[in-house]
Amino acid sequence: TGTITDNSGGTAYNIDVRGNGYFEVAGKVIIEGDLEVRNFGEFILRGCDTMIVKGSVDFRNETEVTIESCAVLIIEGDLNMRNDNATTVNGTLSVGGNLVSRNFSTMTGTGNLETAGSITINNSS
Repeated sequence: TGTITDNSGGTAYNIDVRGNGYFEVAGKVIIEGDLEVRNFGEFILRGCDTMIVKGSVDFRNETEVTIESCAVLIIEGDLNMRNDNATTVNGTLSVGGNLVSRNFSTMTGTGNLETAGSITINNSS
């Protein structure tokens, strides 16, 4: 638990979780770059914690994503979900750009979803 900040004005770092990788956020995290969870990776945002991604987010290739109750994931760019991604939103997911879900991706939960852009759902999602 704690705070991680990727300060603006420097290098924009990306977070890439893949190949059975596991990334759990229990605190406040701000990154200037992108977040990718792919290839059997797992991402959990714990209850009442916040993650802000200044770039875009890509969940793909049989990944599991969980946003727990009271947690907030803010994506200033686009959100792309594809290829058997399973996302559970029991907190809040806010997308500043477009949301695209395709190729058997699912989003379930009791939370809130908001987007400033368009929502596109294709290919059995």
